[in-house]
Amino acid sequence: MNTRPLAPEFRTNLKQLLQGFAEHCEISERLAGRIEHPIYFHGFKFGAPVFTFTGPASDDTVPRTIGLIGHNTRTSTVASDVLLQLIEVATLRPEIAVDQVLRVLPVGDPVTLELEEDAPDLSDWPVLSFLQDEFRGSVPDGLIEVRATTGKSLVIRGEADVRLYQVLASNAASARGLPAPPVLSTFVPAFGGGRWHLEIDVPEAWTQAGDVLGVSRFIGRVLETYSHLLGACRASSRRLP
Repeated sequence: MNTRPLAPEFRTNLKQLLQGFAEHCEISERLAGRIEHPIYFHGFKFGAPVFTFTGPASDDTVPRTIGLIGHNTRTSTVASDVLLQLIEVATLRPEIAVDQVLRVLPVGDPVTLELEEDAPDLSDWPVLSFLQDEFRGSVPDGLIEVRATTGKSLVIRGEADVRLYQVLASNAASARGLPAPPVLSTFVPAFGGGRWHLEIDVPEAWTQAGDVLGVSRFIGRVLETYSHLLGACRASSRRLP
């Protein structure tokens, strides 16, 4: 087993970004955090915690495992900030994750987080995608990837079943607390109970605390509404003769 430690000089930004949220693991019995897939770059070990939030169970239903990745860049941690705020929202309101296990990777690229402007381009160092690839393989039911962009609206695209698309459309129409209304872009059907996959583009200029909270609450409402809808469908099917 390779026990090479994380180099202290290459986890300063990680510690600063995550410290307060890691402390939630000490006070919430539903939240745990651990470094699951460290990567090595130029002989140094980098890692980013995966937070696991276990929502309440409504019945004997097997919980769905949903993954969320925050794609930080050289110049922006907005995506990471959104998912960290979602962890706090879930800790305070666990009902947003009924019958769900949320696995959250808020820092998709810990090397870039530490090296910032000096970080290599992902296309030049494919090993940097290892963490994200391994994480995607651990979430069989749904995946949300959040990215910072230069746009001016929250844009959502991906693969979704009919129910999830309806939930997205409903919540987008009634969204509050955002500088601009969410925009639903290109979608393709997710058939046969397969994993759905959403990509959410957040304007990198939305750095204010209220903007970050607004996006995290929007994602939380989508997860909560979709879970309730699936629960209602299960209850209805059980009542059929």
